[in-house]
Amino acid sequence: MHILWQLKQINTFQGMRHVNSNMTFGSHSAPNIWCTLFCLVIWVAIHILTFPDPLHYMDDAWSYKTDPTLMLYKPYDAYYPCKQVTLLHLYDHLGLPHVKKKQVFSHILNIIGLYVNLSSMTITMPSLI
Repeated sequence: MHILWQLKQINTFQGMRHVNSNMTFGSHSAPNIWCTLFCLVIWVAIHILTFPDPLHYMDDAWSYKTDPTLMLYKPYDAYYPCKQVTLLHLYDHLGLPHVKKKQVFSHILNIIGLYVNLSSMTITMPSLI
């Protein structure tokens, strides 16, 4: 992590202060750093790859397609919409980690804990029980 950001990464444990030079998620400045980085990734997707209409929040990115054409994404041995595969290839090119379990596509998506139903055009919260 850049030396100037390390000043914002002071962790206090048992009364002693420690500088975290590796950016611990959960620290005060980690969301600011991550959001700045991910906004740049999305900017590259839009302006360099001409990726239309990406949406994102923190580390979640999504888009839409009314009639998706599926493509094979070889590292996961799974078929996804072309837009999704394009974004995964960008992550691979940039060295950004990603996991298969978060690569979903459906008419109903769980986005930051809300169920977005594209067929009924509704957003609902999950039951707390």
